[in-house]
Amino acid sequence: MIKVLSASLIAAAVLLSACSAKNDANEKNFASTISENLERDGLLCIGPTLGGRPLDFPSVYWNSSFSEQSETPTSTRLVALEKAGFIERSPGTGLMVVKDGTVFRLTEAGRKIATDIPESEPFSRVDNGKTAAFCYGKQVLDKVINWDTPDQIAHETAVRYTYKVILLEPWASNQALAAQFPEIAESEKTAGLQASAILDQTSDGWRYRGQ
Repeated sequence: MIKVLSASLIAAAVLLSACSAKNDANEKNFASTISENLERDGLLCIGPTLGGRPLDFPSVYWNSSFSEQSETPTSTRLVALEKAGFIERSPGTGLMVVKDGTVFRLTEAGRKIATDIPESEPFSRVDNGKTAAFCYGKQVLDKVINWDTPDQIAHETAVRYTYKVILLEPWASNQALAAQFPEIAESEKTAGLQASAILDQTSDGWRYRGQ
């Protein structure tokens, strides 16, 4: 009986040790947490304007907007994607566009390369259900540089790291599209740049809170 109890205590101690290891402040744990976050939220998608939100489809626009100078970046990008065969247009309405509207939807070729976006900004959504965006790459962790000593009261730390961008789609190298979407080329220049993240220490390991 004593032997059985001793074996159980040893097993419990080993288990507790394994669990506590996930809470350790070390490069491996921090790298794993940051990588998981980038895998989930590190997608890079083309937007209608530089620094703007991603294009999603289907989307609707007032016909008059295509003649407005302020909307030129959006219209030229839509035309570029249309010429590439990824989207197509048709007369239509939706949301606040109650008449004189144009709806852009994915073509069969566009659906093959588009990424499903379960929740998008509602102002451009036309149909119910999923929307889709053109995501050309994603951020991946390069290396963890250093971190602050974890705060024993707040149970948090700031971790500094570098990341790089990898292109996921061959179309991202398309010359015609690259001319309208220079952020694709610019994103590749971010390799090795430093970023930071606030991580929370929990009973089940480290959790990404934000930058």
